[in-house]
Amino acid sequence: MENYDCIICNSSKNKLYKEFSNNKFRLVQCECSFIYLNPRPDELEIKQYYLEDYIPHKKYTTFIENIFQKLSFYWKYKKIKKVLHIKGKHLDVGSGNSNFSTFLNSKGWNSLSYDRFAKSDINDLNEISNSSLDLITMWHSIEHIHEINDILPVLISKLKDDGYLMIACPNVEAYEKKYFDEMWIAYDIPRHLYHFNATTLEKYVNRFNFNVENKVSMYQDTCFNIYLSSTSSFKKKLLIIPYLAISLINIYLNDGISSSYLYICRKKI
Repeated sequence: MENYDCIICNSSKNKLYKEFSNNKFRLVQCECSFIYLNPRPDELEIKQYYLEDYIPHKKYTTFIENIFQKLSFYWKYKKIKKVLHIKGKHLDVGSGNSNFSTFLNSKGWNSLSYDRFAKSDINDLNEISNSSLDLITMWHSIEHIHEINDILPVLISKLKDDGYLMIACPNVEAYEKKYFDEMWIAYDIPRHLYHFNATTLEKYVNRFNFNVENKVSMYQDTCFNIYLSSTSSFKKKLLIIPYLAISLINIYLNDGISSSYLYICRKKI
């Protein structure tokens, strides 16, 4: 286990935000308000938590799983087409099973995958030329990366000046979180090292001279989070529908409490 400072402001000053019943892991909140896992498993220790049955690394084989994955891919593709009107060069970071890159390639893109814990097209980011990418996507991966302050500048150097960085990650202010306490699936202790909200994510990318141009609610993640958070209790299973309905209504009416957001980022001019 290792202790570390806030990745946004580098402060070592924090207070307890949440302790989990196993007493092994805890979340702390920095004086700048950022929430993160501290202490955390180091990069060697964390590997044991990324086994073959870890969901993003699975090969989806059932009909239902394939349907949901395809719907997710088309949603992502629609968001990409809104900001990029070309089919250029793309890197998917934290790509898991690399299926999204395969999907984009089928749409005429030149898409590559990069994942430190799964088989991918790129094993070393230096394989990619600087200023050669039109788009980098991080679909629920930024919260997993130990040396994110070292890796993100390298990634950014690979983007063209007019390229886009799209980051999707859970929102620690999610409405449905209150129903599940420490069983909320998006805590995903200890794989999720960082717990952003819209404010802290924007602070973080600002650090690297990027702006958040748009923030998009990922309503599908509300369904996913409530379903997976409920599986440990029969009572919770019975409440999936009301939890889902109430959460979706509140997310629609109130900004800042979506289960996850997609942040569309560009370099500051």
